[in-house]
Amino acid sequence: RTRKMIRPIFGIFVLFVSLSLARPEVLDGSFTIVESIPLGIDLAWPSSGDEMEHNTAAQWARLIDGATESLDIVCFYMTLNASDANWVPPPPNKSAAEQAVLNGHVVGMDIYHKIITAAERGVHVRIVESYPSTTDHDPSLDAQRLADRGLADVRLFNMTKVSDGGSGIVHTKLFIVDRKAFYVGSANADWRSLTQVKELGIVVESEALAQDAMQEFELYWDTAEDSKLPLNANHEYPPKYDALYDAREPLHIEWSSSNPGQRSDVYLTSAPDWFCPKGRTYDLDAIHDLMGHAKKSISVSVMDYFPTSLYTKNYFFWPQIDDAMRQAAFNSSVQVRLLASKWNHTDDAMYQWLYSLDAVDNIEVRVMELPDQANAQPVAYTRVNHCKYLVTDAQALITTSNWSADYFLTTAGASLVSNDDNMVQQVQAVFDRDWDSPYAKKLV
Repeated sequence: RTRKMIRPIFGIFVLFVSLSLARPEVLDGSFTIVESIPLGIDLAWPSSGDEMEHNTAAQWARLIDGATESLDIVCFYMTLNASDANWVPPPPNKSAAEQAVLNGHVVGMDIYHKIITAAERGVHVRIVESYPSTTDHDPSLDAQRLADRGLADVRLFNMTKVSDGGSGIVHTKLFIVDRKAFYVGSANADWRSLTQVKELGIVVESEALAQDAMQEFELYWDTAEDSKLPLNANHEYPPKYDALYDAREPLHIEWSSSNPGQRSDVYLTSAPDWFCPKGRTYDLDAIHDLMGHAKKSISVSVMDYFPTSLYTKNYFFWPQIDDAMRQAAFNSSVQVRLLASKWNHTDDAMYQWLYSLDAVDNIEVRVMELPDQANAQPVAYTRVNHCKYLVTDAQALITTSNWSADYFLTTAGASLVSNDDNMVQQVQAVFDRDWDSPYAKKLV
């Protein structure tokens, strides 16, 4: 009898151990949705809490001040200082210092000085910039200044060479601190992105996900060394660049801001598809996944929306995202809203595509236009909704890419995707606030 009892008990024990081992590990972490609201624009954070907690510059400052070992940055360019070409000469009745405060230059300068201070206290700073990072009309000298002073290691990523003669840039905006926390979003390393341009991003404090962000950074860093993809003899990426999490096997996490015990999934994506090592989800696939699984709503905020190429020598039609929105609206009666941007540099050709979408049942399109700052000198390349994100009734995607073919085929970008209820609610609240604001206009 004893032997007969031991067998089922042992079997139950083995089953318990097997189930325990099979259960995916759930880690903890925190996130903060952050945004930049241009000076003079009346858009308050849409939910309760400290307004500055969700401010891009404030969160960047906190991350950099807390760095003890490393600061790794991937950026399109770096113009945090006000001494480059984007500096606005002060009007006769104001000093340079007064103008810097008025237009917000000082905010970017403060971030730049925090990077210097971090490097001086021993933090290893590495920066990957798109090449060329400097043009006659808009020099980006901040990173080079850091390198010249021995405060940062800087590499330029030549996308034309990497793509074997194709077009494209590095449009990623990724800041990683101590391999434990990071920012990803629409804000460039530019003072204007902190005080004169509307942006949205996310700050994540999770060592597990930050390690995956480092997988992306190291690929940028190594590729930029000689502008050549670091492929092995089989023309594959070595395993050291493999993604740690993806859409099929995301990181299971309990965010501190969510209900106790509530598990969410999160992962990072990349573009183009040929810049995705093993396990890395391609940006476009993530967008299709979110739209394909939407049951009630799809809300999109992007600066540019074109179902075509924009920067290629020969333009071509590219309806991959356009079709996905139409299919969701037509096949599943999902309510789709697209918020595009209108500013001094809007290509009027975009409107034909916006009108075409707006004509579809269950799809509505608006454009957001931000006025100049009152009583201040105009600043070039500002006063625009530069946000890039997608939120459905179940998931949120915060990205660095505009929506045209180029940003998925020849331009480097990155995104964060999560199904966390709190994150979805916050991003949706930001969208709804903008959509209902006086700055968003219906197509006429």
